[in-house]
Amino acid sequence: MHANVDDVRLAGLTGGVVAVVSVVSVGLLDWWLVADDTAPILVPAAEIGAAVGTGVQFAVVAFAGIDLARRRTRLLSLR
Repeated sequence: MHANVDDVRLAGLTGGVVAVVSVVSVGLLDWWLVADDTAPILVPAAEIGAAVGTGVQFAVVAFAGIDLARRRTRLLSLR
């Protein structure tokens, strides 16, 4: 399986955007819902970790979707 550089860039961009949106939205929800500062370092660390994990998952799904679309297009063109 050979990946085009644009495919890798698009999957990485997808993951990055999802991670940023996730960290911002979870941060805003945390700020709005929880006014308690019992764990000032643990909560942001957990939020960033969750956002990075979500971004990586979306990047993998985007890359797999791009690869699947290329394979299907290649198979249909062989018929």
